Amino acid sequence: MIEKQIELFIIDRDPIFRLGLCTALSYYEDFQVVIQEKDTEDIFRQLEEGFMPDLILIEWDFPEQEDSRLNPLLFCQELQQEYPQIPLFLLAANWNKTEVVKAKALGIQGFCLKGLNIENLIYGLRKVAAGETYWQEKNLPVDDPNLLQQAFAGLSRTGAETIDSDLSELEQLLDSKSLSLLKRLLLSGRKRELASARWLIKRLSGESAQTIPDLPKVDSSVNKALPEAKKTELLPPPQIAIATINTDSVTAKVFNRLLNDISQGINNQTDIWLEIDILLPQSKQRLFYLIVENLEKAIFEFTKDQDQILQTEQSLYEVWQRSTCNFFFQNYQNSFDIDYDTLLDLCDREYKFIQQSIFHRIYFAQELLAYLSWEESLTINFVPYRADSPEAIMRAVNLLHNFVIQMANGVMAVILNYFSDLDIFKYQLFDPKYNNSRKIARFRNEISWRYRQEQYWFIPRNIFESCYQLLVLRGGRIKQYQITAPRDQELDQLEGLAWTTTIALELRDAIAPRLRSAIALVGNGLVFTLTQVVGKGIGLIVKGIIQGINSTIRDQNKRR
Repeated sequence: MIEKQIELFIIDRDPIFRLGLCTALSYYEDFQVVIQEKDTEDIFRQLEEGFMPDLILIEWDFPEQEDSRLNPLLFCQELQQEYPQIPLFLLAANWNKTEVVKAKALGIQGFCLKGLNIENLIYGLRKVAAGETYWQEKNLPVDDPNLLQQAFAGLSRTGAETIDSDLSELEQLLDSKSLSLLKRLLLSGRKRELASARWLIKRLSGESAQTIPDLPKVDSSVNKALPEAKKTELLPPPQIAIATINTDSVTAKVFNRLLNDISQGINNQTDIWLEIDILLPQSKQRLFYLIVENLEKAIFEFTKDQDQILQTEQSLYEVWQRSTCNFFFQNYQNSFDIDYDTLLDLCDREYKFIQQSIFHRIYFAQELLAYLSWEESLTINFVPYRADSPEAIMRAVNLLHNFVIQMANGVMAVILNYFSDLDIFKYQLFDPKYNNSRKIARFRNEISWRYRQEQYWFIPRNIFESCYQLLVLRGGRIKQYQITAPRDQELDQLEGLAWTTTIALELRDAIAPRLRSAIALVGNGLVFTLTQVVGKGIGLIVKGIIQGINSTIRDQNKRR
């Protein structure tokens, strides 16, 4: 039995080629095609939802467009920036050595021509998945055309432009969803004929199969006034037993994915303030790794013969308490002022506040701990998924991301409330933006205001809309991710201002369409009045004035 399968994402517009490639890969036990899509936009959607492959196989021969999600060059550049841990392997039907050099400059790890022997392709995929590179540079066309090719290029230029124009029109027609099946088949055949003719012209004329333009810089700025992570050396993930004892287990896969995501950095890209934003990048990573290690202990202690609800509450408390104490004493060595017992008493006093303000945002904690402890199935939208299914792993990874981020916020809440004035924290733990008391106080005020917004607006709205907002890690960035699930019981328990929020939302949903209809009716009536009544009236007045002028001119001519 193989140690680990290589999970593949395949992007290719040709369904016949995708089917043939997937069929060929199915004969190799160390490969698993997790997702196959026809365009790059679908892959970005899958990645944002949490599906992380070991390798992405991309067909390069896409039409060149300005949109970075559709242009293969810009797509690869953006993909390398967002998900640098995923290697890319390219397939192209027509390439020369110039394109290979430019693709290498992008940091792409592998390339081969379409139609390559399957054994050679498998060899290249295995090398790239193992962290190496593979480039098929043999049998590529030369860059400089000879005199005969130049002459043919001059004669065929007009025909090539016509073919390119026809191919562009066919692409637009095929994108239409209203085409009948017969019409789509005919247009697809026509497209293959034109593409073959264009390929032949390029071969005979020595023309580059695809002109690769200079790439524009991708704007990575974020329009929000939140602290940004500094560019600094990131910490590698630690070795934990649960991720190394049985590497084939689902729990090991989930934890390895979590550790890999933390190792890429933790930069808040949401529009909300988090307690961990005050930390330096490496301090965030150390805190996250501590939480993962303490969570590992809690999972080993999670048993089936006890009440799981009580065990979940106890596990949350123990992970938070241990992480707070460990993180505090790692950065504060003067135990004469504050000893371990004093900090434990402080945690006991603060636990109720942390439980009410932060722990309620650690969603599905009981299901997550049971999944990680015993690899039980996960229920998603009333459908149970087996533990090793891609859907269950994706949901577990997202829930685990949210668990660790919220737990880190709970740890920092204690430090901000009681120890934010310690100089050793200001200058060694906190970001330099917050190295004085006034800035720290302003940061704490922003956190307090966020709690009020969540309590009276965001959380009631999410309950009313039957959804949960998770905080997840994607390519070194914290982002918001929404999942849907019934919350009727929580909705019935709302009261006070939170309940008023749901009534306001319901009234808005009931009144807004009618109000828009009324405004549209008044607007149409106003337009009718101005154009048909006032406009015609003004037209008649102007017409009368013109007729009066004409009558005056005629009278003067008669007198003459």
